[in-house]
Amino acid sequence: SEEQKKRWLPPLIAGRDKACFAVTEPNTGLNTLKLKTQAVRHGDHYVVKGQKIWISTAQVANKMLLLARTSPIEEGKASRKGLSLFYCELDRKAVEVREIAKMGRKAVDSNQLFIDDLRIPVEDRLGEEGSGFDYILHGMNRSSAPHATPTSASSSTARSARTRASSTRSRSAGSSSRRPT
Repeated sequence: SEEQKKRWLPPLIAGRDKACFAVTEPNTGLNTLKLKTQAVRHGDHYVVKGQKIWISTAQVANKMLLLARTSPIEEGKASRKGLSLFYCELDRKAVEVREIAKMGRKAVDSNQLFIDDLRIPVEDRLGEEGSGFDYILHGMNRSSAPHATPTSASSSTARSARTRASSTRSRSAGSSSRRPT
């Protein structure tokens, strides 16, 4: 909303706020639709419980973009509806941040988050309840997430193949004219 933009963007742009992107969870792998972190609405706020893993910059963040389940997964089905997106305070009284020890890539911290009764005001939810997964897909670069939807995968693959074929033809044409005689 316009109110959220006015409230969130100036401190983020000025560097007063630092945010992490809290989506991935232990035991769900790449299947984002199976997320288990729950956000239960209680009047004017949500109460969140769950875990996140491989969250970059959580050591320095004071905000997080959090994807959490606001309605249960139907038995045997993973629905893209039912996941909501929040931009909220990373309240360290309710979120334990544990750095993951790594052999490399030490320039950016990676973390596991343990969320226990994090209270998030309703006005910190982005968009409609249950549409968070769609918002994340919309915001991603299609070439960085070809596995996200079947249509994006086939479009991305076809586009890549055309680009490679065109590039190969260009190199072949250029190289034949440079051969020694």
